[in-house]
This record gives sequence, structure tokens and C-alpha cells, in this order.
Amino acid sequence: MRIISVNVNGIQAAVERGLLSWLQAQNADVICLQDTRASAFELDDSAYQLDGYFLYAADAEVPAQGGVALYSRLQPKAIINGLGFETCDRFGRYLQADFDKVSIATLLFPSGRGGDEDLNQKFKLMDDFARYMDKQRRKRREYIVLRLALRGAAEA
Repeated sequence: MRIISVNVNGIQAAVERGLLSWLQAQNADVICLQDTRASAFELDDSAYQLDGYFLYAADAEVPAQGGVALYSRLQPKAIINGLGFETCDRFGRYLQADFDKVSIATLLFPSGRGGDEDLNQKFKLMDDFARYMDKQRRKRREYIVLRLALRGAAEA
């Protein structure tokens, strides 16, 4: 299974620069996008569709803040949008696709560069996510989580 992850820093501008052509050429089974800065409704537009892929998105309360999306060649058995805690869900930072034996998730962390409050928000999300993953270990599923820091370096 080929999986790729891209921080698009705003999907509209990335599409204008040729993102979809590039993604199509990658021949990936699953494509995880972070920092889409678009609503799920906007991503329903044909301008964001990839031939042969299903598209799922999680948006933020304010679409210009965060958002993640996932393209998949196979239709997942389930999609999980958000994790049930504010630091993640308000900003559309988590989307998970469940397949037969594996779950693939795209996760966007805030950069924490805007001062103490932003850094504390990042640490809170990291702590909440660690507790969530501890609970998931009991399910005996394999997880692949692709994550990036908002406007920061890639983390895996």
C-alpha cells in the first residue's frame, strides 16, 4: 500500500499550482492532506476531485484555520472525523479511514509558534492524542497516523 502525506498550506492555492496533477501521478492508494483551509462543502466541488479516488474532509469552525482531507482508492469501511476533544475537533485536525486491518489517519498539529498560548494548545493536543492512542491499542488494529505541524516541519 502506497500512502503519501502533504501539507498543502491551503488547498485552493495548491490546486492552482498543479497539486491534483501531481497527486494523480504519484499513484498512491491513500493521500493525506493537512492544512486544507477549506470547508468540507467546498471540497465537494469537482475542482478538488481526483479520478479513481474517494475524498473525505474534516474542516475547522473557521475554514481558514486548519482542516485535513484524505483521498482513497478503496472506499473505507468507516470514516472517523475528529476525536471528541476541543483542541482537535474545533480546527478539523483529525480524519481517520478504517480499512480491513488498518486505520490510516491524517493529523494536523498547531505549530505552537505564536507564543505561550499557541504552544500550550499544541501540548494539550499532543497529550489528548497520546491518551486517545493508548485507548486504541486495546482494539488490536494497526494504525498509520500521518501528521504535520501547522506551518512547520513534517513529523512522522
